[in-house]
Amino acid sequence: MPNLIIEKTYEDGVTPTSADFDNICDSLETFLNVTKLGADNIADNSITASSTFVAESISADKIQNLAVTTAKIVDGAATAAKFATGAVTTAKILDANVTTAKIATGAVTSAKLADGAVTAAWKSTNGRATAGSLATSTGSATYSSAASPSVMRPCIFISGGGTIGLNSTTSGVVMEGSVIMQRASTTVSNQEFKAGPFNYSASYATSIDIPSSALFYIDTTTSAADASVSFRQGVDLTAGSSMYTSGGNNVMEII
Repeated sequence: MPNLIIEKTYEDGVTPTSADFDNICDSLETFLNVTKLGADNIADNSITASSTFVAESISADKIQNLAVTTAKIVDGAATAAKFATGAVTTAKILDANVTTAKIATGAVTSAKLADGAVTAAWKSTNGRATAGSLATSTGSATYSSAASPSVMRPCIFISGGGTIGLNSTTSGVVMEGSVIMQRASTTVSNQEFKAGPFNYSASYATSIDIPSSALFYIDTTTSAADASVSFRQGVDLTAGSSMYTSGGNNVMEII
């Protein structure tokens, strides 16, 4: 511990000389300029930082490692600029703390989803639509009203719900015609049907019916967003009296 020792060379009854005063001054100068004050010379709680220390005079190397505790950090003082890149690790994020608002739009890419993570329960309702009306051909293509679901994924188009029929009022005719399936007014399937020849008396007509659900088309088109797409069926008679379809157009996304 630094001690202040003042050299006293004066004596009682003797007039002090300049050397006596110099010795006293030298003792003070040596202590203050050479020996200097130590921690033991300063009373506890005697230095007030607000009035004693010059602003920004305490540098980083004057702060002991681990001396800055949580209680010493003002709320809101740790801004983003204070965090080094990559400093916030997974272990520092509390479970369930990443809310929807913390995820940027478009930030969850396919690479961020584990295999099998998106179950059927998380998929939006499959787009679907049903529509249709009787369509009859006596020699040219005739179409039913279209079903127009809003879809973005592959879908199945079934010509179901009724029957497809070929009719003839003439004996011995091979009845023939096609069932046409269209997507957005573009033909995607053209299935030909034939029946006969059937011989009968003049008082009878001949017809043959098949289930319209026997025909279907899988559309593998995908898009970035839901879009309305029309699907319809039609009939086109080649030989016979008439060809008709009474079934509807049923469309549904399949995945």
